[in-house]
Amino acid sequence: RRAGARGGQPVRGAARDAFSEGEGSRPSACGRRRNRARDRRARPRLELQGAQEARALARRRHQKARVAAAEDAELALRAHKGKVRAALRIAEFGIASEAASALLSHPDVDAEGIALYGDALWASGRFDEADTSYQRALQKTPGSARALFGHARSLATISRLDEALDSALAASAASPRDGEIHALLGELYERMNRYDEAANA
Repeated sequence: RRAGARGGQPVRGAARDAFSEGEGSRPSACGRRRNRARDRRARPRLELQGAQEARALARRRHQKARVAAAEDAELALRAHKGKVRAALRIAEFGIASEAASALLSHPDVDAEGIALYGDALWASGRFDEADTSYQRALQKTPGSARALFGHARSLATISRLDEALDSALAASAASPRDGEIHALLGELYERMNRYDEAANA
């Protein structure tokens, strides 16, 4: 045998060794079958994991959407209330009535919103309907300052002064800085000939 160029190893033997090494580096048919079987077993687990991750992502997105919708609803509710107050302040009773109707139709309207609707009715001269709104607001939230004030004003118009005073005092306790409530208290005390208290109201 003729020696190869490197290390004196016969060329034919070196080729045979290289072929053997190449054969050894490739998996056997049995090994390939085992690998395919392992891949088939792993595939359902991977698919299940992917489905679980997709569901978790969908839940997170849904939660974010609900939070955003709630924030938008709260902003809309506050905007309606502000519009009613502003319109009443400048005696734009038609605008106040429209804004109050929109406020009342809001799905999350609270006692304050219902009482503001009553204020818009009151400003339009619909006193009985206004008092109905105030009482409805009080049923929803008994401590609502705006509803207590409105109900006190309604009672005062029919000369039920003691009851009106009780309601006005409760309104003042709930909202001590509300000037309208203090004005009503002063008026009630004056009508009841309690002038010192009227001066301090």
